[in-house]
Amino acid sequence: PLPLVVFLHGRGEIGDDGEKQLNGLPKTFVTEENWKKRKCVVLVPQCPTGESWNGSPGNQVIDLIENCLKELPVDPNRVYLGGYSMGGYGTWSTLSKAPEIFACGFPIAGGGNPSIAKDIKKIAIWNFHGEVDPDVKVSQSRKIVEALEKVKGNIKYTEMKGEGHGIAGKVMQDEEVHEWIFAQRKE
Repeated sequence: PLPLVVFLHGRGEIGDDGEKQLNGLPKTFVTEENWKKRKCVVLVPQCPTGESWNGSPGNQVIDLIENCLKELPVDPNRVYLGGYSMGGYGTWSTLSKAPEIFACGFPIAGGGNPSIAKDIKKIAIWNFHGEVDPDVKVSQSRKIVEALEKVKGNIKYTEMKGEGHGIAGKVMQDEEVHEWIFAQRKE
């Protein structure tokens, strides 16, 4: 069975064309170089116009993942969830709605509600945020990271010095990030 990577896009890819969300970020998982090292199934749903991942679309993502686990040759111990900006928020929210599903999360430039820390403390999470992000204040990441540290969560945090909101390309092109993601397994 192959790992399942689920990537939630940001606000700029909302729609119903089934294509906007397939920008360069999730494609990093299926580049020829990555594919040779880390074969996987990649799921990149699209959030409908006027919605966010925190509402019904987030619940539908969980349904899609559960369907993939039933219908595809994916490893139930290696389900990875990440997202950028609005998708970063959605990553935090979705991890908390179904923590039993995920081996890891990698939210990028999105905040999470600190109240979910106890629910997700067993999930390996590597959170990324630009230090001077004008769109999503870095304090939103710092608060959820601090809450996870208090409950002894499995949290790793990278705050990118001098960087703004557009850090996703750097994160997703980083070989170390891919190695970390694919090393994770559910406890």
